[in-house]
Amino acid sequence: MCGALVWIGGAAALAVLNACETQPLYVVCKLDEDVTKKGICQGGTTTKDKDTSSCVVRSHPQCDRSVCLSYFGLEPVCTTSCSRDDDPVCGATAFCWTFSEADAATKSTKQMYCVPDVKKQQAGQK
Repeated sequence: MCGALVWIGGAAALAVLNACETQPLYVVCKLDEDVTKKGICQGGTTTKDKDTSSCVVRSHPQCDRSVCLSYFGLEPVCTTSCSRDDDPVCGATAFCWTFSEADAATKSTKQMYCVPDVKKQQAGQK
């Protein structure tokens, strides 16, 4: 229970517990067609190519850190943003991947997300 009041001992002292268990990175999330429409997909422009496209959905309801990512059409997982190749937020068995570069014309910013190493292997990436 997050933010619970806890009685400590016989003295008149109360403590607020803010330590909540958070969802681990890389748990499976679902990207159905309705959810995908609210996200951003790249890499595929036809139905045939859709299976190999990568998709990012921010504010995903199944992910504590808000981001659900499908890496080159593989099973989507909850993840988080990162800022450099060796970003420790990704953990020892993952890497920081650039989903899209910044684009001044569209005022979009560079988007980078943590991806488990196993996904890179599954996608045949080196």
